[in-house]
Amino acid sequence: MGIRRVALALLVALTLAACNDDDTEDAPGSDRTTDADCAARIPDSVFDGLRWSTPRPAEATVRGCHRETEQGYVEVDDDTGYDQRCATLDRRGGKKPGRPADWLEERTACAVEPGGGVGTTKVVVKGEGDLATVITVVALTPTDQALVREAVATLAG
Repeated sequence: MGIRRVALALLVALTLAACNDDDTEDAPGSDRTTDADCAARIPDSVFDGLRWSTPRPAEATVRGCHRETEQGYVEVDDDTGYDQRCATLDRRGGKKPGRPADWLEERTACAVEPGGGVGTTKVVVKGEGDLATVITVVALTPTDQALVREAVATLAG
């Protein structure tokens, strides 16, 4: 009986600790990204520009924000290590660097783009210091790459 009581007490303590951690994460002033933050960060106008259907509601993820439609999805994540991210951006068959995204005016960025109208465009935009924003646009149906670039420019601000 003694072991059961200790196990029960331990279970209760762990449950309470987990609940307390969740409460502090959602406390006012915390840096946790919400679905509403993501809706503002990836607005409907991005999908209009891509000529995709109306997106599903935005979702906060562990790394940033995600929105999708039947034609594809868009993700925006904040990270650090711009140089490191660019050096290993292209992972098709190994870790290769992204190419300078000189088409993204007035911003320092690197990118990988698909060869055709379907595939993944991934762009890392340099922020202040070591900060970086990673923008991913995955086209599941043929999409003009010029429209994808315009969407990335909108998301990069």
